[in-house]
Amino acid sequence: MTLTIAALAPLLAVFALLVLCRWPATRAMPFAYVVVVAVGIAAWEMDPIVVMAASLKGGMIALTLLWIILPALALLYTLRETGGMAVIRAGFHDISPDARVQALIVAWLFGSFMEGAAGFGTPAAIAGPLLVALGFPPLAACASALIIQSTPVTFGAVGTPIIIGMGEALNVPSVLEVVDASSVTYDAFIAGIGARAATVHAICGLLVPFMLLAVLGRMFGRDRSARTALSIWPFALFAAVAFVVPYLAVAWLLGPEFPSLLGSLVALAIVVPAARRGFLLDGEPVWTFAPTEDWEPTWTSEGTTTSRETNESRSSSGELPGPVHGEIGLLRAWSPYIVAASILVITRLYVLPLRGWLQSVELTWESILGTS
Repeated sequence: MTLTIAALAPLLAVFALLVLCRWPATRAMPFAYVVVVAVGIAAWEMDPIVVMAASLKGGMIALTLLWIILPALALLYTLRETGGMAVIRAGFHDISPDARVQALIVAWLFGSFMEGAAGFGTPAAIAGPLLVALGFPPLAACASALIIQSTPVTFGAVGTPIIIGMGEALNVPSVLEVVDASSVTYDAFIAGIGARAATVHAICGLLVPFMLLAVLGRMFGRDRSARTALSIWPFALFAAVAFVVPYLAVAWLLGPEFPSLLGSLVALAIVVPAARRGFLLDGEPVWTFAPTEDWEPTWTSEGTTTSRETNESRSSSGELPGPVHGEIGLLRAWSPYIVAASILVITRLYVLPLRGWLQSVELTWESILGTS
């Protein structure tokens, strides 16, 4: 019992500091690290050298994550500064005036794409402000961006939770012995875990668009009715299936890098043209939020401008969009993400030699500080 409490101490410290004390992660996580070290030495009598070696290995894993995150953020900010993100925002606005359709496309599908491409909170940072720019109350935009942080998160940042999270956590002798005794490689073993996780999360994903619409209708609708917002349930089901089917197929056929990334791209290619044509939306009145003067004070943040026209000029940072240097078409604005996704797919296809070439190069640090 004592060891159980000791093992929970770092998690409890993180919860207390982040949730109760509302410390930023930059302060809370170093403190949690100190708790981990203290518990390891005091409760498990770990050698300080082993603790230091484990810390160095953790730093190496963090660098691996940064290797993924930094290019994604560089691409994001490049698009913002060149005006590409403003073009993408305008493209979403032209699809449908119905806020429910906008939520499904921007939050559910585009948010899932951003999760698959960059992860680490990017959907909330990008999709949320895009919804504000479309006239959503800030709290509704925030809720929408966070509700969809479910099904796509498993394969966020090109599969980082499965490839690095599960891959590193299970890379221990007891698991490796079982894998070696089987007929699969360790990479295939991890990919199998991802595929099975995708199956469970795809089933759950069929419900996420309905939850999204229900929350918007019940909490922010003019009549505070989830039923009214869910009147486009056929389109919501269509948007759900358009994502989870390719999501699941990619998880089983290509591996854990692409389910969220390619699943959302396929869904966007299907759902956006359908929404433009009013598919499954015939006879539905346009659903919008109440005028901004009728919004509750808690729906907006301090200093938020409530004018829809001003909101529509906001960009992914919540401020005015970056400068537009010349005319940028919608295809050109999307092209960096299309190229990145294409390169990732090409490097994972077994029929091409690129996968083998890339996997033949590996940087390792064995026996860190003389430990095993």
